[in-house]
Amino acid sequence: MHLLALPQEDVLFPHVLSCLSVQSLFLLRGTCRDLRDAVDRYLGRLRVLDLAGNNCITREAIQVLSDHAGGLAELDLSQCKWTEDSTVRPVIAASPRMRRVSLAGCQSLGNPVIQTLAVTCKGLTELALRDCCWLSPSALQVLNLHLRHLVRLDLAGCWGVNDATLAELFSEQPNLEEVDISRIYATTDRTVAILSCQCPRVRRLGLRGCWRITDHAITYVAEYLRQLTHLEVIDCRDVTERTLRALRARCSVDRPEPRAHPWEMDYPLYQI
Repeated sequence: MHLLALPQEDVLFPHVLSCLSVQSLFLLRGTCRDLRDAVDRYLGRLRVLDLAGNNCITREAIQVLSDHAGGLAELDLSQCKWTEDSTVRPVIAASPRMRRVSLAGCQSLGNPVIQTLAVTCKGLTELALRDCCWLSPSALQVLNLHLRHLVRLDLAGCWGVNDATLAELFSEQPNLEEVDISRIYATTDRTVAILSCQCPRVRRLGLRGCWRITDHAITYVAEYLRQLTHLEVIDCRDVTERTLRALRARCSVDRPEPRAHPWEMDYPLYQI
């Protein structure tokens, strides 16, 4: 049976094309005009586009996606070396209903793509910009201005962002549940305190490598983030077990608990 003889909406799209990789879809698209049209219609119904680590896609394929895949809800371009503002912005601009976007590790992008994302996808709830060291304070301010429904935010390794901009962001994003600001070296106790007070729903918090954070910040975390289930503080050199001990009873901490010395252990006392 020829593929085109299958009912497209009931069989071809949900049970055949959905099982193909992006490369296979474009190979199929190039076989004949009828299959090209069918694939284009399928792309128009596509809701999730996962290209994470895919460095074989061509500029022409991206143009096809931006022309036809206008119904995307999720876009993952993590670790894609080919990404540039000129190729990614049209895809984002064509998909205003996106809820989840990952640009983690996309080193060749710039702040203009953040402008397009913030203005176009105002309903965005999950955003990953891990290791996007090009992210500037002004770009983060644009995100904060337009996006009011963020639940998950990964900014780990975005060391170009400053402490004041982070503090402003957290003061206006009360719906956040998962936050990672690891290796943003400008982060101070003040920012973590604001996050703790203004984002009470946070369940997962990444602070790895934030060298300026001290026990004072963790005290705020313990007091205000009552729903916290996971905390990352490895390489936070001024965070001690004194404040972490209170958190270990109700959440997991990535730093191993130090073993007590024999003279610090409680031994039973026996009367002779």
